[in-house]
Order: sequence, then structure tokens, then C-alpha cells
Amino acid sequence: MERILDIITRDPLPSMPRLERLGWEDPGDPYRHDTRHWPLRYTGIQVTLAGGGWVRASPDSPRQAVPPGHAAILPIRSRPVCFGKDPGCGWRFFYANLGGPVAEQLAGEIIDRWGLVVPLPLHTPALRVLLDRLPAHGHACQQLAMADSARLAWDLLCALSDHRAAESDPEAALAEAAIALMRERLGEDLGVAGLARMLGVSREHLSRIFRQRTGVPPAAWLRRARIEQAVRLLRSPGARIGGVALACGFKTASHFVTAFRAATGRTPGAYRGR
Repeated sequence: MERILDIITRDPLPSMPRLERLGWEDPGDPYRHDTRHWPLRYTGIQVTLAGGGWVRASPDSPRQAVPPGHAAILPIRSRPVCFGKDPGCGWRFFYANLGGPVAEQLAGEIIDRWGLVVPLPLHTPALRVLLDRLPAHGHACQQLAMADSARLAWDLLCALSDHRAAESDPEAALAEAAIALMRERLGEDLGVAGLARMLGVSREHLSRIFRQRTGVPPAAWLRRARIEQAVRLLRSPGARIGGVALACGFKTASHFVTAFRAATGRTPGAYRGR
């Protein structure tokens, strides 16, 4: 399963970093790559959204895990890097392919200082902007002006360089990753157990850390976020209560009405007709 956006940069300067492709992937088995054999040369940034894979600096070097909220830097063709996932293990990730010698040079300097895997919290603005550009499904293409393409590539590279806060506070990074996933999947039937499984931790550990960091359990945070989203959708002309309920992750309209009234003191119909 893939969502891909190919990017054409208009009139690029050869030395400027640029976006070449953005993608979202949830690969099946088998999944393993050795970049020495790939035909194209570019800098790949692969960010784990859920589950996890591994990367190694050469076929014989130790594996490094790539957990949620972390990015693997893949200097395709310029260095011998292998990456993949174990059979039966889930790995949902976002990737950005960057072109240009400056992107390659900066990625190499990050690797030399911090390694192939660096923290990149899922709420990072540079990452969210790129995720929002992906098509809802399938394959699409988009043109960008040189300055826009370079700016987006620079922002992502700078975010990779500015990872020390997340690195020094892994519990905060876990809570941030949970929030980002819940926001991304508000319309899905996502329970705390499923969320913990996607983040690669136990339900008890996630619930304890999340409550310590936010003051509320994950389920309570998710209910509030769904109601807030429902409020926004009900402001739209022609909004239908059943459609809003489904879009916000409620199984039935009656369940939605009950939850909305408990949270706001009004029914969705009364709020829509205010």
C-alpha cells in the first residue's frame, strides 16, 4: 500500500536541495533493500509512523532500530546502506527523497555526528507540512517553484539536525507520537491497545506515560479531540450529523449525539442550528 507524490522542481539550481518524491508506505513481506544496487542517487529520509524497521551502515554492520518518531537517513548510492523490517513486523513510514549535492553533504554530516537514525517527533512542523501534501491514495504529481522546493527540503534537513530535545526526553517523544497518530486517525476505530501496538510499547506503559505528560488518559484525549473536530465540521454549510459522526470516529449517530451532549451541553443538531 502506497501514497506517492512525485515532485517536479521548476528551473532548479543544481546545488540547491530539492524535493523529488514524497511517499507513505505500509510494506508487506519480504521487505529488505541494499542501496548499493539502486540506479538513482539521492538522499532518502524515512520516518517511522508506526511499528518499526531497521537500518545498517553496511551488510555486515549491526542493525539500528528505527522506532516511531525517528528518521533513518539513507544516502542512496553515496554510502552502502541496508534497511528493511523483519517478517511479520509492521512498519508504516513516510519518506522524502531529496536531490542535490547540498542535501547529500548535510545528510552525510548528520550521519557522521549522530548516526543513521535520529529522533524526529511526528508533530514536527516540517514533517507535518510534507505529510499534508500526500494524495489521499495512489500516485500523483506536482510542480513546485525552485524556492518552494528548496525551502521544504531545507526545513526537513534542519529538523533532522535539531533533534536534541526529543533525544533527551524519550517519554515526551512517546506522548507526542501518540498525539500525532491520534490526530491522523481521528476517524478510525483506534483504541488505546491498538495505539500502543502501533507505537511499539505496551498499553500500560503508554497510558502511564501519556497521563504523566498530558494530565489525561489517551482515551480521554482522543474523545476530546474527536468532539473538537466535530465542532469544526458542524460549522460547515450542509453538514450532516451522520457524516460528521463517521468522520470523527463514532460508530453510530446516537453514540455521537450522546458524547457530544455530554461534552458541550448541546446536541449536534442544536449546535449546527445555533
